[in-house]
Amino acid sequence: MAFPSAGGFASYTKPQLDSYLNGLAAQWNGAMVGLNAMRNFLTAHPDADFTAVSSNPGPTGYTAGDITIVKSAFLTDAGAAYDIYAGAATLGTARDFRAFLKQLSLLTS
Repeated sequence: MAFPSAGGFASYTKPQLDSYLNGLAAQWNGAMVGLNAMRNFLTAHPDADFTAVSSNPGPTGYTAGDITIVKSAFLTDAGAAYDIYAGAATLGTARDFRAFLKQLSLLTS
């Protein structure tokens, strides 16, 4: 089901909206759980592990710059977002959590 538009609300049924809302909630929770799992994984491994990891085919491992971006994205930005999501922290000032995540993907907005 496509995202409900602002108009045409009467064209949707309660089961359709419930299905859409439930799907979004499951995706959101799954993303947060995945972000926290990656944060734990990154925390457990030193930079040398990422430098040495195989990237068959191609050159071996991540560069120091790559590691900085990955760790900033998941330990700082996504980590803080997860802590807020889990009720372990609050947000004192406005923050764009996408800063380093944008560098890892084609995220543009």
